[in-house]
Amino acid sequence: RTPPWSSTCVRAAGTGCSAARPPAPSNQSFEVGRRLTYSWRQAEWPAEWEDSRVEWTLAPAGAGTHLHLVHDGFPNQQERDGHDKGWDEFFLGPLQESLEQQR
Repeated sequence: RTPPWSSTCVRAAGTGCSAARPPAPSNQSFEVGRRLTYSWRQAEWPAEWEDSRVEWTLAPAGAGTHLHLVHDGFPNQQERDGHDKGWDEFFLGPLQESLEQQR
């Protein structure tokens, strides 16, 4: 079964799936079991804005794993705040709920 947070589109509570998809991430680096880094940009960002950067880090934490997310390099505070809220609402929150249900 595919968890709801792994969908290729964003589902907000009580809404359908967003058809807008940003371009595929680029400039990826990957360390197995430790770290994933890639550039990211929203589809609607003007061409003159630089890509932002996303980094996921995994570390052992007792019987589990600590997941740390850093998303930086935003063109302005409004984009940063929107993404901060979006990560929590559309990805990290649903991921946490799904993992807790599997315990």
